Amino acid sequence: MKKKVILITIISIYLSFIILTPIISAAPTAEITLETDAEIETPLKIGEQKEIELNVKYQLVLGDIAKLFFGRRIIRFFLFGLSNTLKISGDPSITLNLSLESPEWCTANLEPTELMFTMDKAITDGKTKTVKLTYIIDENATALVNESIKINANSNGVGSVPESSNTFPIQVVPEYKSDIITESKNEFTIPPLKNYSVLVNITNNGNGETSVSFEIEKPKDWNVSFSPEEIIIPATETKQVTVNVINPPKSFENETLIITMNPKSTIEDYEGDEKDKEGTPVTLSLTFLNDGSADNSDDEIGIIDITLLIVILLAVLIIIIIIFYVRKRFL
Repeated sequence: MKKKVILITIISIYLSFIILTPIISAAPTAEITLETDAEIETPLKIGEQKEIELNVKYQLVLGDIAKLFFGRRIIRFFLFGLSNTLKISGDPSITLNLSLESPEWCTANLEPTELMFTMDKAITDGKTKTVKLTYIIDENATALVNESIKINANSNGVGSVPESSNTFPIQVVPEYKSDIITESKNEFTIPPLKNYSVLVNITNNGNGETSVSFEIEKPKDWNVSFSPEEIIIPATETKQVTVNVINPPKSFENETLIITMNPKSTIEDYEGDEKDKEGTPVTLSLTFLNDGSADNSDDEIGIIDITLLIVILLAVLIIIIIIFYVRKRFL
């Protein structure tokens, strides 16, 4: 009788394992996710520190039946081993380690970098903890480059629960910061009615290649052009533009041209607002003084005309005198 009971017991245990094995032995997995309610601002102002809170969630993923009977000893045994089945040391836990990878022009910090999650019943629905990310864009950041701070999350395994990992990108795009400087004389004495050219040096001290276009406020009858009409200047470089004053009026006095230089980033694959690519305009004033050469020419012409007239009159008078003298002598 005893042998029969023992045999039935062994068979029952064996059949139970056969029945439970598909449920229990289905490999458990873990999921790590990261979310935030904060608005990820782009583009980011250079030198301004940003701070956002991130929600890190760890979830033990099981089949529906295993999840339903998670608190049962047999499930715990297959998941966590004998000691945790008997709850000798309480519920097991896993440690989640966080690390950062950031562009060389971005200084980032994450606190805390180590999170601990207890593997109790709630872990099957997921547990969430909060971390704080701070970051700042350095002065040497290239304008409007789309990069990411990468948050790497890695957890250890426990029992049959495997190690897990995931990577989460946080977009960081530096602002376009134009900084163009002009170098030129500001006052010129020029002749009217002749063409005159002024060279202007433009240096790009901004954080990206810049296109500069020109606008001008000028006197009504003045004709002014730029060569070239638009100029592209790589960061840290200097290029020249020629301001051409074409045939200024004869009687002009002191006239000032006000030139506005409009910088704009040349980056093409930026997906944000086009206004982000516009820089701060810079103005340059050029004053032109009349050297009076046209007036002097007129005076010289006038003097020549009067002198010629006097000579002609004297010649005519002499001819008349001669004729009169000849007629009187021979008549």
